[in-house]
Amino acid sequence: MPMRTAPGPLRPPALPSPVTSGLLLDLEQAANLSGVLRLRGDLYTTPDPEAPPAVARGDLVMARVAATLAALDTQFWFSGPTAALVHGLWTYRLADAVHLTQLYPPQVRRETESWDHRHKVTRHWTDLPWRDRVVVQGVPASAWCD
Repeated sequence: MPMRTAPGPLRPPALPSPVTSGLLLDLEQAANLSGVLRLRGDLYTTPDPEAPPAVARGDLVMARVAATLAALDTQFWFSGPTAALVHGLWTYRLADAVHLTQLYPPQVRRETESWDHRHKVTRHWTDLPWRDRVVVQGVPASAWCD
């Protein structure tokens, strides 16, 4: 019976570069283009229409990670299923939202027009220990193991 080889090291996915509205014809035309999704402000993404649904969802969440990094100026770490994705781990039934943890209670409005709701960001707060704070290819994330 042949010996099984150990799997290769995890390779975190590359963070996509959102398209800015300056690269598109104009905001109104961008909103009318099929397949162009607005992430926030003038940041857009163009999903791969040929990708399987699970891959497309992961790509969309990673695009939201890139947009969140560009938008927030507070100290935070991506957490939960978003951190798993940043680390390159497989996820099951990934939701279309970014989870992040910050060190103080977020100022979150519950209206449907709040920034967090519109941009699908779920904020959590805790005193995240130093040992659980890592940076994966320039992206702050909570550690997934010791």
